[in-house]
Amino acid sequence: MDQTEYAEIKRVKEIVAGKKAEIFASIDHQAEITEIFCSKKINKHPLSYGRLVTVHFMKNNHADELTIYLKFRKNYRQVPDKYMAIYDKIPGAEQFLPNFYFHTRLPGTEESVIAMEYIKGASLRKLLYRKMLFNKTSELAGLFFQNGRKMRLFHNVQSEKGARTIQVGFEAVVERFNTSQYFTADEKKAINQHLQKIKTTLPMSFELPLINIHHDWSLRNIIVERDNRIKLIDLDAFDRSINWGWEDFVYFLINIESQIKYWPFLTTNHLKFLWEHFYQGYFDAGQPKSITEDLMPALIYLLKLHFWTDTYSLDDFYNRGLGKRYVLRLKIALTNGYWTIFSDQKL
Repeated sequence: MDQTEYAEIKRVKEIVAGKKAEIFASIDHQAEITEIFCSKKINKHPLSYGRLVTVHFMKNNHADELTIYLKFRKNYRQVPDKYMAIYDKIPGAEQFLPNFYFHTRLPGTEESVIAMEYIKGASLRKLLYRKMLFNKTSELAGLFFQNGRKMRLFHNVQSEKGARTIQVGFEAVVERFNTSQYFTADEKKAINQHLQKIKTTLPMSFELPLINIHHDWSLRNIIVERDNRIKLIDLDAFDRSINWGWEDFVYFLINIESQIKYWPFLTTNHLKFLWEHFYQGYFDAGQPKSITEDLMPALIYLLKLHFWTDTYSLDDFYNRGLGKRYVLRLKIALTNGYWTIFSDQKL
């Protein structure tokens, strides 16, 4: 271990020890920390990285331990207040969201650290890959249904931050699409015809509520515990600009569709089956007040173009390696007026 890493681990231990009251608030304030073990850096990204910290402690003369996940970010962001507001509104939130321990700015820097419960389990993405090898992906249907219900609950409990008309969203997507470098002139001509149909299908003056969304509701961020309960992680993007909750919904559809890159292990029939269970889970609580179900194909089509032409486009995310398979399938689907790559789902 070099001196820099040694100093960082020492700092981590000091931070954790100094936050004892917050960490043990739901356990026992009288617990005494006996030792702290810190892992090397994990989940390294340009702006963040993580560490697992195991805190050994004594409680009522019994030894125990608690593992927490620390996420270090290069910029300080006010995620926890918004996160806790959601946590307080969701009945049984501890069965859906990780426990939050503390959030603090690192002294003398603009960096911050978020401490949360470490969730033991496998991601829904990892389970999907395991099941696909044995053609047993249908066994995940219940988890996808549960995920849909959780997303709906996550959206329903939030306070609305205003509203945006479909017209405003539509015009922004059309403007970006027509200046996009990702489509040929012929593709743009065909897609613009579908957009005109959407313009007459969707109620342009209708206002959709704006809320804080997850921004990365994907297979990798759904952790499945041993009892088959799912938990949603990676909420540190929760303080980005507010948007329609439907963006989470469509983003997850895109994430499911993109797994077609593993054809023939995953086929459109496999993925359509799982998507339908997620969809049923989301609508299981009844019709959302913001839009009727019959308008969903048009809205999904519009939001797919939004994701493709936004700052972080689908092309940036998927148009490399096996992901090129999905980009090609999706472009063909959009050009021909299909709102999913599942061939029977046309506008």
